[in-house]
Amino acid sequence: MINVKTHGRIGILGNPSDMYNGVVISSTINNLFVEGTIKKANEFEFLLNNSLDESLNNLVKSTLLLLDRKKCRFDKFKYHVQTKIPKQAGLAGSTAIIVNLIKGLNQLCSLGLDPMKIAHYTRKVEHEIIGNTAGPQDCFVVLFGGIKYMDFSSGNYKSFILEDIDISDIPFYVGVRCKNVSSGDIHKYPFEAYPNSPELQTIVNKIGSCAIEGREAILNKDLKKIGELMNSNQKLTQSYGKFGDPTESVILQRKIDQEILDYCNEHEVIGAKLGGSSGSIIILDEEKPDFLLDYKPHPDLLKELEKYDSKPSENQISQVIRLKPAKTN
Repeated sequence: MINVKTHGRIGILGNPSDMYNGVVISSTINNLFVEGTIKKANEFEFLLNNSLDESLNNLVKSTLLLLDRKKCRFDKFKYHVQTKIPKQAGLAGSTAIIVNLIKGLNQLCSLGLDPMKIAHYTRKVEHEIIGNTAGPQDCFVVLFGGIKYMDFSSGNYKSFILEDIDISDIPFYVGVRCKNVSSGDIHKYPFEAYPNSPELQTIVNKIGSCAIEGREAILNKDLKKIGELMNSNQKLTQSYGKFGDPTESVILQRKIDQEILDYCNEHEVIGAKLGGSSGSIIILDEEKPDFLLDYKPHPDLLKELEKYDSKPSENQISQVIRLKPAKTN
């Protein structure tokens, strides 16, 4: 039996430019992870938190389809996984489950995959098999762990730049919030508009530059500059999200995101931005921003959300944690 553990991630700067061969800074989160066991068996069995789960079933079958296409041979197995990453929280929970599975199968069935190829195959599962519109940062940071400056401009996974950065003295916090749409739904509209929009291309380049400048600011422990770049990144991301023809549910999620970020600004944090496509946010401040737990969506927004969400009042921050990067196991 193989035991495997993989952590969720939060995007600090540069997201979502990685979708367009850009540059990002992201970190795994010590407190939020998936942990599973995988062992050979007479029949397949996939359990998430000790129960059958359709989303897990889809992730596993999609992964096996990709591995089969790549001529990786595996036996029947049982994959039981527990997750501490809230579903659809913008923390790469699905990516962590796929990475966890491939790591386990790599050991169990001696697939001979090196770490870069595991990350690359995870990306292919999400992008080509599942059809999720998302960038590669999730696959690489959750596989390698820690906090990474990642440059995807080469377009070739073997040449991606993955550089470790130290944030131990920088007070980053994660505000965890679930959402009611997938990251693919959030991203697909700008992604479709991107090839024919020079304006959108300029915005994406500016977002990537936030990470390039942010690397120096983090190395210099320049909190003011880091905060300015986070806020700039977020403003650019809001502009980015208006391209294409998003559905009403996506527009509503962006409204909630903005309400929460406005709430942060009212409390004069140093910096705040989305950590992914929507949902959870990353905050830079000298003090732990527990005020986020008091946020409640505006009543008019709650009424709109009732069309898409059976529990609209839960669209708020459920926990605030200090960001501590987690190394891979």
